[in-house]
Amino acid sequence: MIEYIYPTPILCEQATQGQLLGIQGEITRALQHLSFAENKQWGPGHLQVTDTSGASNVIKDYNLINLSQYISGCVKQYARGLDHDICQSWITKTSKGQVAAAHNHGQFDIAGVYYYKTNEKDGALKLSNPNTGAHASKSWMMSQDVRIQPKVGSLILFPGWLDHSVDLNTTNDDRMSLAFNINIDRSMYNNSNQGNK
Repeated sequence: MIEYIYPTPILCEQATQGQLLGIQGEITRALQHLSFAENKQWGPGHLQVTDTSGASNVIKDYNLINLSQYISGCVKQYARGLDHDICQSWITKTSKGQVAAAHNHGQFDIAGVYYYKTNEKDGALKLSNPNTGAHASKSWMMSQDVRIQPKVGSLILFPGWLDHSVDLNTTNDDRMSLAFNINIDRSMYNNSNQGNK
């Protein structure tokens, strides 16, 4: 029997037509009040964000109820019904010639992205293989990356510790997505541990 000991859970979900209408509308309204800037610490050629400090929560600040409910439904499936909190969220804009370099959101349990605007050729989300030694073996050689093409209304969840990046946008269209970080509520674990003392 072969067992895969270190699997990495990735959720890819597509909004229904009904969900899509509500989510797209509320993001469009929020964008009327937001502006984009490049984070100078990332260097030239990186995507633009609505908050370069990393402290905002667009979902809560602009009451994006439809998106919040969609994310919560996906997180319940992904995290087996555990309670959670969307700690941070921001909108990204990737124009021609821009990328997102490899990084992770390791201090959070789950990272996610919702695609608001894409032509599906403007740069894939690249998830790096967390088994960094796999590329060294000719017997067990595995691809180092998995690419997921963006699609309007798609939502992707993955562990916050997973390195990821976005390929170069070579098209003349801007890709826009809403990224977010989630932590699982640990109070039930803390309460059960205190009862054992």
